[in-house]
Parts: sequence; C-alpha cells; structure tokens
Amino acid sequence: MSSEVASVSVVIHSILTLQKYVQRREDPEGEIAVTKQMVLSAVEKRFFNENDNRLNILRDLRYILPTILDPRFKQAFPSDAFENAKFALINGGLIIWEHG
Repeated sequence: MSSEVASVSVVIHSILTLQKYVQRREDPEGEIAVTKQMVLSAVEKRFFNENDNRLNILRDLRYILPTILDPRFKQAFPSDAFENAKFALINGGLIIWEHG
C-alpha cells in the first residue's frame, strides 16, 4: 500500500491482516504488550464495531462485496461473512435482473 491511491479491497485486506497478526503474536508484558493492546483496541473499535454495522467491515456489504469480488482477496473474509455477502449478491442480482 505504498501508493497514494488504494482500492477498498486492498485496505480491507490490510486491516484484516493487521488484526490477525496482532492477535496472534505473544509478547511479553510491558510496553510492547500495552502498545499491542492499544492498537488492537483501536482497530476493533473502528473497523469491527459490534454496536454499529456501518462500522463493522465484516457486516457491511459496502466493504465485503468489493473485497470478495477482487480475486486477490476473495478468501480474506471469514466464511460466514463471505456466505452472507454471496447470498446478498445473488439476491441483489436477481432483483436487478427482475427489474432490469
């Protein structure tokens, strides 16, 4: 992501990778552990908000669809989010098809 412009799929993939990496790492207690927890807390508050689906990249189709449609990242989402997006895409496609 060294470009000034990045697609939403690249940004979402980077956020998911950061979250997985920070959660997985076992660090000793101290400043590193505190910093890691602060980063994880901020990422989860901003991108995985359980109280507001508009701030949850795993529930908002505006973030899920571009990412699963990008062949580089279609496996980036957990399977349940992927299946929900696929269902919405198919149903949305049928609605457009019926009215188109």
